[in-house]
Amino acid sequence: MSEFVAFGGTFDPVHFGHIISARDVAQQMGYQQVHLVPCGDAYHKGGALTHSTHRLAMLEQALAEEPWLLADGRETRREGATYTIDTLKDLRSELGPDAHIAWVMGSDTADQLTSWHNWRSLFELANVIVVRRAHESRPNLSSWPCRWMQDTKDFKACAFGAALELELTPVDISSTDVRCRLKNHQSVADLVPPSVLKYINTLGLYRES
Repeated sequence: MSEFVAFGGTFDPVHFGHIISARDVAQQMGYQQVHLVPCGDAYHKGGALTHSTHRLAMLEQALAEEPWLLADGRETRREGATYTIDTLKDLRSELGPDAHIAWVMGSDTADQLTSWHNWRSLFELANVIVVRRAHESRPNLSSWPCRWMQDTKDFKACAFGAALELELTPVDISSTDVRCRLKNHQSVADLVPPSVLKYINTLGLYRES
């Protein structure tokens, strides 16, 4: 069975927490590759995003030496509003009815899934992996129309319609913190890869105008 694993997000900017989380998913689940998929014009996030060209470029540089991780710009190339359901429809059409497709999301995102466009149909196209830190409370996901699984082998045998929770290595980093530090001219060398920091500094991203 072929497989496609997508870790969606704004990645504004990508930081070590994203990379460590994606590595954890690949290693715990035994996936050969995890695609990190930056959104385009995300309808479910308030506020302005850094242009997708920059977010994708930073992601590509951050993952250049990560054998299990790949920057995937398919959503940034789509015109208009970006919806996860459209990405999953494209993937299912591309990979066929029997491929194992998994969409990875954090517990905070999972808690808001019912507000997404056509959210129930996600489970007719893909599986969902909910990742959370040990200190994070478990979101209420009882309304999800899916089969909850604990065994990774059984989960990977499903083409769609299954969900699984993974506990990841605690990493106390957020893109919000990175942007706040940069705005206040504080160091972020311990939060983002050197290549990402160089890109940010070269273009003056996230600084006060």
